[in-house]
Amino acid sequence: MTGRNGSSIRTRATLAAMAVTLAVSAAVAVGLTLARRDHEVREEIERQAAAARRLAFYLREGRFSAESLRDEGGLVQIVNDRGAVVAASSALAGSPALTRERPSDQDNRFDAERCDLTGRRGVCHVVVALRVHAPSGWATIYTLGPAPPAYAGPGWLAAAVAGVTALTALAGLLTSRLVGRPLRWLEAIRRELAEVSPADPGRRVPVPVHDEELAGLAETVNATLDRLQTGLEEQRRFTGDAAHDLQGSLTALRGHIRAAMAHDAGWERAGREMLDCVNHLDSVVGDMLVLSSLGAPGEREPVDLAALVEDEVRRLPRGIRVETDLTPGVVVEGDRGRLARALRDVLDNAVRHASALVTVTLRREGERAVLEVRDDGDGVPFRDRELIFTRFARLVPARERDAGGSGLGLPIAREVAVRHGGTLTAEDCDDGARFVLSLPLERPRSVDEPVA
Repeated sequence: MTGRNGSSIRTRATLAAMAVTLAVSAAVAVGLTLARRDHEVREEIERQAAAARRLAFYLREGRFSAESLRDEGGLVQIVNDRGAVVAASSALAGSPALTRERPSDQDNRFDAERCDLTGRRGVCHVVVALRVHAPSGWATIYTLGPAPPAYAGPGWLAAAVAGVTALTALAGLLTSRLVGRPLRWLEAIRRELAEVSPADPGRRVPVPVHDEELAGLAETVNATLDRLQTGLEEQRRFTGDAAHDLQGSLTALRGHIRAAMAHDAGWERAGREMLDCVNHLDSVVGDMLVLSSLGAPGEREPVDLAALVEDEVRRLPRGIRVETDLTPGVVVEGDRGRLARALRDVLDNAVRHASALVTVTLRREGERAVLEVRDDGDGVPFRDRELIFTRFARLVPARERDAGGSGLGLPIAREVAVRHGGTLTAEDCDDGARFVLSLPLERPRSVDEPVA
């Protein structure tokens, strides 16, 4: 997987991990090197201090001799309080005093690392100075040893470089493998998504088994594809059904025109029939526009369902008796216009199929408002209770009773209910049909909560 600048995420992650590992391991190596050198310096100081103590013993006891210096075998210089060299090892014979620095009166010894000793500039030594009282007076014993190199020896330096290199390479390898595995899954998901098209909407991305985060991503992508496929199938079905219904109306209109043309006297009757076809087409197109607009968010406000039902009942045509039993104060939150349209479609459906009576009841059930619309018509067979909510679906009795319906009223009403967090179903009824609309009641607002 390649980034915008042309380099892959895997490469960038690997280089970053190697850089961090190199910096950390180099810092650790330097720290260990310094600690090792410090340890070697302390060991050398102890060796030189031991030599100085042996020579001090000889001086105090009056047993010091040139043989004592040869026994030590190192660099030794003994200087009196006047700064004169009174004895020195063969390597320092004839050399002036290496340094004027000597232990203080409070402490008879000091240890140091010096690179500026007289006659030996540029060469670093570990120096131990021990002040001692000899029979001839006070003197200072200087014993010198080689200072360890800054890198604590060639072997150690080679081992440190090899270790840092190995750790950096190992970090790069592990990062490349760890990052590469999920990236391979992401690439597989990307390739599969690139193949999804309206012609083949059923493709799904692979779901990793051992990676919880990537599995969640893949499942979310697949769920989104499921919804898109469902929406595409509904759109195709809707388009096909609408085309079929409109084509039927246009065919009928064409037939009426031809019949009128063949019989001049039939123009008035043909005109009425053609007007019915045009009205049906207008109804279908209007309902299709309503369905297409339901996807857009509507304005939310408190809606008194009892008042809304009374308004819709008043506009129903005369001829069918409508009885209501409405609990006052049942308020829901939603789009007033869309809720009115849903009630109108359910009531119109009941009026079309009722023999003489439509009953409307409204009540509270817990946190929901429940509206029931009953009619005393033929009812809805159990097997068709979901079919009637399908777009353009019209049962045979409905077609025989009213040929002008669009078949979109109940689907629109259910869509409105779902968009408001509710349901619309056809339920059991002893006589006729019973439609139940359930909506959540308006949530009580706190004093400080703003009104949307």
